[in-house]
Amino acid sequence: MAVELSLSKIVPFAASGRLSVASNGEVLLVWDDTTVWRSVDAEAWAPVLSFPTSQDFERSLVFWLNPTTAVALSFEGDNYLSRMSTDGGLTWGVFYSSATSYFSGPVLSSTLYASQFHAANGYVYISSSDDSVFRSSDLSAWQATNLTGTVQGVAFGNGVWLLAVDGTHYRSTDGVTFSVAYADSHEQVDG
Repeated sequence: MAVELSLSKIVPFAASGRLSVASNGEVLLVWDDTTVWRSVDAEAWAPVLSFPTSQDFERSLVFWLNPTTAVALSFEGDNYLSRMSTDGGLTWGVFYSSATSYFSGPVLSSTLYASQFHAANGYVYISSSDDSVFRSSDLSAWQATNLTGTVQGVAFGNGVWLLAVDGTHYRSTDGVTFSVAYADSHEQVDG
């Protein structure tokens, strides 16, 4: 049964401010500051992961890597923690913990913000410390793309990848080699 999303069904989290929301089509996960909640009908919610203190939303994110594997990124104390659930978001374990990054690997050796990670179609796309864009299907092995910059979003449909990087949309049929689809899709605001 696919989860139908509507604003009225996320009302329990209306007072929470910013949310990280992820759906695999069957299970909905919502991170509301100190708790990751799980629902199969978007009406009844159960807490599945809790944190002792409020999380910085620039450094926290929940997403589906594939239909059964969910990932939660958090910054706790002085450590970046990557938690993984392989049973549809019911139970969670620490996948990786570091003082410098959410994931292992030489291309990910410095501090990265969770807002630079975006997932679709079984892959997560990230911006590395040197602004190179990489992707992974298992969070261990990383494949370089031909893009550089800050990843701002990713989508997949009809055999085409769409990746937003630094205000430009790029398209690809293999998810690795991208070409410009739409330049200057938004203006950067410095404040």
